[in-house]
Amino acid sequence: MSYRRAPPDSPYFILRRGTARERGEEGPVSGVIVARGLANFMRPALGPDGASKLLVTELKDVVVTRDGARMLSSMSFSHPIAWILQDAAKSVEKSVGDGTKTAIILIGEIAKRLSSLVSPKRKTQICRLIHECRFAYELALKRLRELASPLDFGHPETMKRVAMNILRARGIEVAVDHLAELVVRAVLKVSKTIGNTVYINPDDVQILKQNIGSLYDSELILGAVIDRSSDRGIMHLLMPRSVRNVRVALIDTAIKPTDKFVRMRIYRRELIFHSPEHMRSMLDEHNEMAVEMARRLISIGAGAVFSRRPIHEVTAYELAKAGIPAVERLVSRKRVALVAKATGARPVVKLSDMRGEDLGWAELVEERRIGNYQVIVVEGGERSRVATIILRSSSEKLLDEAEHALKDIVTAFSALAKTPAYVPGGGATEEAISFYLTKEAEKHEGWRQMAIYALASALEQIPISLAVNSGMDPAEALTELRSKHANSLHHYGIDVYSRRVADMYEAGIIDLLPVKEQVLKTAYEVLAMILRIDEIIDRRSAKRYAEDHVREIREKKYEVKIPD
Repeated sequence: MSYRRAPPDSPYFILRRGTARERGEEGPVSGVIVARGLANFMRPALGPDGASKLLVTELKDVVVTRDGARMLSSMSFSHPIAWILQDAAKSVEKSVGDGTKTAIILIGEIAKRLSSLVSPKRKTQICRLIHECRFAYELALKRLRELASPLDFGHPETMKRVAMNILRARGIEVAVDHLAELVVRAVLKVSKTIGNTVYINPDDVQILKQNIGSLYDSELILGAVIDRSSDRGIMHLLMPRSVRNVRVALIDTAIKPTDKFVRMRIYRRELIFHSPEHMRSMLDEHNEMAVEMARRLISIGAGAVFSRRPIHEVTAYELAKAGIPAVERLVSRKRVALVAKATGARPVVKLSDMRGEDLGWAELVEERRIGNYQVIVVEGGERSRVATIILRSSSEKLLDEAEHALKDIVTAFSALAKTPAYVPGGGATEEAISFYLTKEAEKHEGWRQMAIYALASALEQIPISLAVNSGMDPAEALTELRSKHANSLHHYGIDVYSRRVADMYEAGIIDLLPVKEQVLKTAYEVLAMILRIDEIIDRRSAKRYAEDHVREIREKKYEVKIPD
């Protein structure tokens, strides 16, 4: 950015000195250049045969990834347009879990093809161009939905294919089948059907990493895993460390009587005991209340107790004598919710209000040590609406990438549950839409035709990039692919595993309709935002300039001049 002085009649004269501005043609053109640069950065990482990026963060953490959102979040940018694209990638990942690289590539490619028409001197034309881009986007979205096929969400084999494709695209080369099966089982476990719609909360699938073993040793626990420090497991030594088929009590408060000594302040009250018997009777009454709390839990049939706050030591001792394990200080509401979802227990604030119907059921409550962590495992069996995947690998970087990939798969399935449909992968969908748009463009002229051609050409870069990354000749692959689609074989795409143009349904390469829809929506919205920018004002350097200016004034103030 260049620093310029604004004339007195300019509205920018009121800005602090040192403010950087890009005006004229620099503003929109620089945005197009940034979008093209990030698209070129993402393109080699597209597909299962794509390259990984090694990034070193500001804190000197090393990140090796093939995930688009993780790449951008690990990088530090100085240009504000790059921040916009960074936020767009995060939004795509948060919404549908996949498609971040495709969205960034489309934005860059469309901007590249429209860059010759971008100029702030043509503001009316830019607004019209954005309107025509909207028309092209609606055509593409319409064609995308025509290509979609309905998906049976409860069919594990189809869901497993989707999970395996995402894992391979993230660079997970080993135990792909095993991890895909674990995540599909976890998603089906936490899903709930209301009416005709399936709902999935991604937070109901926990992922716990263990830096030992291999990915093949990863396992699924149909319940909650509560991580604790080494001194906060099951609280009493006499309590059993593992119980099966028990009813679970969940208390959302402390299990102890009101402590009169704690509540009394020296400067407020003064206790005078005329004899030791008076003090002992008060302590006995206090302990009797704690014992009564334990008897209350035992009488309603609790076989395991979880409390968000502390449990009195006398109450814990009575529970230990009855063979009931107790876990105190869950602290966070999130842990309480996990236990409730795993067992079906209802959190109760007041112990005297607890009834038998408030208790949940657990097939197993056990204290374990997983790697360096001491955890409490709560398996709820059929009642459980939470699942935990324990990832194991000797490579910390592979472990981080697998964790990120599994979270994205769960997010993708939560979007799929609302729109259960899929489209052919391997660039087949993008080529089909491009072929359709090219034909539609012939029916129009002028700006609309240019906008449609720009989107069609940008979409075709996805199968070309897949062919290049898999070692195929892009010209031959594109020619053959266009020939297939000209014969209405719209499910043909780039099979990166066999390195040929093939039927994507037979190869088991499919993409999710919600992911493709979100990619198109994000590409259009971000592109329209970038094209409308006619000036960039950056005041990051203004504060530094002001500090230097004040320092200079202070130095001059105390400067001593010696006369000749």
